[in-house]
Amino acid sequence: MTAPEAVFVHGMWGGAHVWRHIAPAFAEAGFHVRRPTLRHHAVRPDRDPPTAIGTIGLQDYASDLEGMIGELPAPPLLIGHSMGALLAQIVATRIPVRGLILLNPAPCRGLLPIYPSAMPLALRILLTWKFWQKPHRLNLEESREYLFNCLSEEEQRAEHDRCVWESGRALFEIALWFLDRGRASAIDPQRVLCPVMVLAGQQDYLTPPALCRKIAGRYGSQAEYWELRDHAHWLPGEPGTAEVAQMCLDWSRRHGILQNGADG
Repeated sequence: MTAPEAVFVHGMWGGAHVWRHIAPAFAEAGFHVRRPTLRHHAVRPDRDPPTAIGTIGLQDYASDLEGMIGELPAPPLLIGHSMGALLAQIVATRIPVRGLILLNPAPCRGLLPIYPSAMPLALRILLTWKFWQKPHRLNLEESREYLFNCLSEEEQRAEHDRCVWESGRALFEIALWFLDRGRASAIDPQRVLCPVMVLAGQQDYLTPPALCRKIAGRYGSQAEYWELRDHAHWLPGEPGTAEVAQMCLDWSRRHGILQNGADG
């Protein structure tokens, strides 16, 4: 039996390393796992960012993913985190995929992009002159508060040190979608023809449960929504990640994406 494909899409400031805690469970269960790194993200965080990353947009990221997925032997399961979950949805409107698992998804066009809990962070970046043309990165305190608030202080610093620079244009297209003439973050849910799973952490201040519920609601009965009490934004790497992975694998089996017994 050919192993089903699973493609993991990281979010802002991330890379393939984001999935090191959760992807192995998918491989052990029988998936052929792929963890692409978005354009200009394969860099050392302690060096100056690539100049070009400031103007890379969501559609550029999505096109890169579409090209990679188009070379796979079969449509994959897409698992995305934060901005990666938004990109996974964009890709699913373009090409066939077997399912979407969205962890703390970033908002698409038409939804409130910034909740009060994330306003201080948003203002710090959005008030930077011409931020939409520049790379940006969180400082340590912001990482601790908005990304890694369910980790220990030592783990917070270690994860922060792995964060890379992100595109100002991509942030503009998400946070100020009402000014984006290109409608880069727009998603037509009727063009997503696969089952959808949405997971939210109750302690997530960046993409809070109120947002995640609305994203799941856009798909109606096509989507399952789960809210996890002891989790925040960093679902791929917080304590309890093994349980998160198992929930996703069980969902994949229920929808026939992963066959019972595929893990031996």
